[in-house]
Amino acid sequence: MLFKTFKKTASPVILGLLLTFNIFASPYPEIPRLSSFDDVFKQFQEEVEYSNKEMAKLRIPQLNFYQYKCTENDSIISVAARCSLRQDTIATLNGFSDKTEDITGKTIILPVCNGIFVNENPSTPLEILVKSENNRESDIFSDPPLKIKAQEKILTFYPGRKFSGTTRNFFLDANFRLPLEHTTITSSFGMRKNPISGNFKFHEGVDLACPENTRIYACKGGIVKEILNNDYIYGNCIKLEHAGGITSVYAHLSSVNVEEGQIVKSGQIIGKSGSTGAVTGPHLHFEIRDRNRAINPKDYVNY
Repeated sequence: MLFKTFKKTASPVILGLLLTFNIFASPYPEIPRLSSFDDVFKQFQEEVEYSNKEMAKLRIPQLNFYQYKCTENDSIISVAARCSLRQDTIATLNGFSDKTEDITGKTIILPVCNGIFVNENPSTPLEILVKSENNRESDIFSDPPLKIKAQEKILTFYPGRKFSGTTRNFFLDANFRLPLEHTTITSSFGMRKNPISGNFKFHEGVDLACPENTRIYACKGGIVKEILNNDYIYGNCIKLEHAGGITSVYAHLSSVNVEEGQIVKSGQIIGKSGSTGAVTGPHLHFEIRDRNRAINPKDYVNY
């Protein structure tokens, strides 16, 4: 009886249709707590178990959704484990960019089927990577893919699919690394006397000592958002966009090894150091920005 009651309030999705409603505004059954003592959560677990059995038989089950408001003790990893769902399923449906994203207080949507939700118009590095690696040709199911509307996004659902090894590493790589193998700081973040003009000015990054043509590494996985060539101040410069509105900047390069729009992994060589732009000698000017606001790189990277 409990099963039938919740099934009536859920909004079932039929594969092959483009749904015009917003799944994040629909009145799905709300799970009060992720506990086996909660009746709604037990119902959700039964549907997930049934879906997994159906997909093991290469049959696509009906896709229902539930909602859950996360607490301060929840993380993407812990919710996925508790719900018997994969991290990639929850992340791609809810637009999460990496495993460390803060979900406290957020209401998330939980599907009863595992799979990948691909944004048809990706905007984040993870969404771009997911779309580039998912296509119909490699799908084991013969039915048309499911398309749903999530806020302003159109998502295509591929049941049973997982992150590739590359995408999984990209999602799990939440830490920042030094963009050089070895270095020392020659000019810190904050107010300083400009070595060119002699005026006091706020230095929005750090200068890292290195010889000409030293290999420069991406401090974290992301997408190449912008490349400057022979800029008066920055010289040859790369700007990477990371998850959560974070960007990193690498200036005064002698050469650039990437292209705009390219997805890069943490530790990938993106260029070589130089003395282009307004400099007194070869070094790397390195910035980290949070939604275009300069922040001290030492808050993210250990030197």
